[in-house]
Amino acid sequence: TDDSDIRSSAFSLFSALSAVMKDQMGPHMQTMVDILFAALEEEVLDFTGGNDGDRVAQMATMLEISKDGESVDEDEPELDMDALQNLNVETGPIEAKCTALETLCEIVENCVVPFGMYYESAYKHALEIASLEGSLHDEILRSSLTSALMFSSYLYKFGEESETEEAKQKSLEFCKEIWPLALETVKETTERTVCMSVLYHLERSIGIVGEVIFKDQTVLQAVMETVLIVLSDKTSCQIDDDEGVGPEGDDQAEHDQLLIEYACDILPTTCSVIGGAAFRP
Repeated sequence: TDDSDIRSSAFSLFSALSAVMKDQMGPHMQTMVDILFAALEEEVLDFTGGNDGDRVAQMATMLEISKDGESVDEDEPELDMDALQNLNVETGPIEAKCTALETLCEIVENCVVPFGMYYESAYKHALEIASLEGSLHDEILRSSLTSALMFSSYLYKFGEESETEEAKQKSLEFCKEIWPLALETVKETTERTVCMSVLYHLERSIGIVGEVIFKDQTVLQAVMETVLIVLSDKTSCQIDDDEGVGPEGDDQAEHDQLLIEYACDILPTTCSVIGGAAFRP
């Protein structure tokens, strides 16, 4: 069916089944993953007359410029606005795409070993979505980034449970790729919900792979510096805050409180995985 509501409901059923059946989901995993991956591959960008990769890249560049509030650098090639005039953003698949990502994450949590052969593909799907479609829609950015964090870290857990060293090494490779992007998003996004969700899932990832990945002091330093930026109210979503009153101002205050809480949660989790002596500096 093309009805996004029906498909999202079906995806939620997959999540419920994985929570109940756990490792017994193995025989059904291929069918579910094929359906979910198909949802991830649906086009959100659509160009009349064909989907031109150059025009898609130009659109992403234009959106990034608009986010930063900066004009195009004189040395950079000028964006071809005529080539972008036929761009349509298909809103229909957005909900299904986000629900598919969230469903995959829940399946990963409930079926660590049965999902084994799909971790790498799931991670690459999420990363690709974050890099392009995430520029178009904050909810897609949130879902794809947090999913990539989960896929990369749970791959390490799969490696531990299946005693597969290759899986653990691949997990660390993915983590070192996605963590800098996640940290940059925390600092630069103007959307509190995106920032909060990334911090929350980063803390969960640290609980799984932190002991190993933090042996690289540059990674540990980058995470701690980002946490300090949040605690100092210096991220873009905190700096851009206009002092609001009424319901909107109350919502912002609640989000700010949660933002600080999620950042603070990273500290004890990090201390736990690396030890008090290593954390003290």
